Amino acid sequence: MNALVKILGKQFKIKKGDILRLPYIDDKKIGDKIVFDKVLFSDDGKKKEFGKPFVKNLKVEAKLLEHSREPKITVFKFKRRKGYQKKSGHQQKISVVEILNFKKGTKPAPKKSSKTTEKDSKPTKISKPKTVGKSKKAQTKAGK
Repeated sequence: MNALVKILGKQFKIKKGDILRLPYIDDKKIGDKIVFDKVLFSDDGKKKEFGKPFVKNLKVEAKLLEHSREPKITVFKFKRRKGYQKKSGHQQKISVVEILNFKKGTKPAPKKSSKTTEKDSKPTKISKPKTVGKSKKAQTKAGK
């Protein structure tokens, strides 16, 4: 089964057994299981499902393998003939995750609608807000 999943604001095409390098997940520990429920598209070879925006009742289970860092990127800025040079670097934190399986859930129970008959429902009165005293505009006109 293949799927397109939205994880931490990015989209990943995945299948069972894939190892993904995701943006850093700070609230999980190594070895924890993670469930991703924002599945945009799924294809099991027989049936293709497109979500609106997400596929209902399909979740992806994954295991957090490690927290690490991307290779360092060097950033060098300069302006010619001005003597301005600035060198800096950046190393992004990442989480490495292995996709375990796809889990199809049961459909949620239908919501109970609160339909009432005409006999039961009574029209409600809408009351106008009461004004206390005259407004400033009315007071100035009355005073002149």
